[in-house]
Amino acid sequence: MTGVVMVRRKWVLAILLAATVAGSAVVASFWPSGPRPCRAKFEQVERGMSFDQVVATVGGPPGTYTHRPYLKVVVTALSHRIEVWSTDDARLVVYFDQSGRADMIHLDDPLPDDRSFGRRVWDRLRIVGR
Repeated sequence: MTGVVMVRRKWVLAILLAATVAGSAVVASFWPSGPRPCRAKFEQVERGMSFDQVVATVGGPPGTYTHRPYLKVVVTALSHRIEVWSTDDARLVVYFDQSGRADMIHLDDPLPDDRSFGRRVWDRLRIVGR
C-alpha cells in the first residue's frame, strides 16, 4: 500500500512542478523586458531634437510597441521625414525637417481596446511566440 501512495505522491509532485514551470513561462512572457517607449517618454520629445536624440529619449527606434489595435499612419510630406511610435498608451508622430531635426511633434491617445479578455491574451501569446 505504501508503494502505491509513494507513486501517487511522485505524480502529484511532478504535475505541480510542471504547472509551476508553465505558469512561470506565462508570467515571464507578459513581464516587461527593459525600458520601452511610453507616453511619459513621448512627452519629453522636443522640437529641434535630432533623430538619434528622439530615439534615445523615447527608448527605442520607431515602430509598434503594442498588442492593441492601432491605425497605421500613412502620411507623406515632400519636405519632411516622418517617424511613428505606437504603444499601449499613446502614439507619437515626429516630422523631421531636411536638416534632420524634429520640426513637428504629434502625440495622441490610442484607439479603445474593445477586444475580449480572452482575445487580448490570445493576441499577446501569438506575438510572444513569434
